[in-house]
Amino acid sequence: MLLTYAIGDVHGRSDLLQTVITFCEEDGARSGGTPRIIFLGDLVDRGRDAKGCLEIVGRALTDYPASVFLRGNHDDWFLRFLENDRRQLRTWFHDGGRETVDSYCDLDIDDARRFILSQHPGHLDLLRRSTFMVEEGALLFVHAGIQPGIVLKAQSPEDLMWIREPFLKPSRQAASGHRPRRLGHESSAAGGHRESDIHGHGRLLDGPIVGSRNRSGRNKSYRSSRSMATADRSSKSILWNATAGMARCWMI
Repeated sequence: MLLTYAIGDVHGRSDLLQTVITFCEEDGARSGGTPRIIFLGDLVDRGRDAKGCLEIVGRALTDYPASVFLRGNHDDWFLRFLENDRRQLRTWFHDGGRETVDSYCDLDIDDARRFILSQHPGHLDLLRRSTFMVEEGALLFVHAGIQPGIVLKAQSPEDLMWIREPFLKPSRQAASGHRPRRLGHESSAAGGHRESDIHGHGRLLDGPIVGSRNRSGRNKSYRSSRSMATADRSSKSILWNATAGMARCWMI
C-alpha cells in the first residue's frame, strides 16, 4: 500500500528535509505501507545546503520509486544556470542563488558552474527529470498553482511554477491555527469536476494553510527551525511540523 506525503518548499534546509523524510518513513512503517513522497519544489536557494537537499531527494526517489519531484521556480532558475542560460542570472543570484552556489564551492560564478557539472552531474539530471504536475485521484499536486478556466493538459509550465494571482486570490475563509486564513478558490479541472490542490508556492500567514480543497505546503524553513509535510489519508490530512526536533500532528 502506497502512502502519499507532500513536502513543501525546503529552500536549502537539508536538516529539516531529512527530519521530515524520516517521519514519512517511520509513519509508513507503522501504517504497514510504503511512502510515496511528492516533493513540491523549491528545494534550492536561500538556505545553506541546497546541494544536500538535492542529494536527499535523489536518494528518496531511488528508495521510493513512486515518489515525484515537482519543479519549482527556484529549481528552474538553478537548472537554467547549470545549462548556462544567463537571462535571469542576476535575479536568481540575489534571490537565493548565491547560497546555492556556496553550498557546492567557493568559486566565481563560471568556475562554480563547471565545478558543479563535473562533480555533481547527477544533480543536473535530477533537475531535468523533474516534472510540473501530478494527478492522484481527486488530488492535484503542483508547485505554484494552476490557471483557472484552463484544462489541466493545457496548463503551462510557467504557470505551474510561478502563478500567484488569480490562483491565490482570496475567495473564502477557513479557520486554521490561531486565526482565520484565506484559502485560494477551488480549481476547475478538465471535465468540470473539482480538484483538491496541494501546492508549495502560496503565501503563508503565520503558518501553513490546510483545507478541504486547497492545501498550501509552502514552507519558510530556510529562516526558521520548522519544516512540514502533509499526508493524505482517505480524504483526511495529516500536517506534521518539525519544530526544535519535536513532532506534532494535526488531523484536518
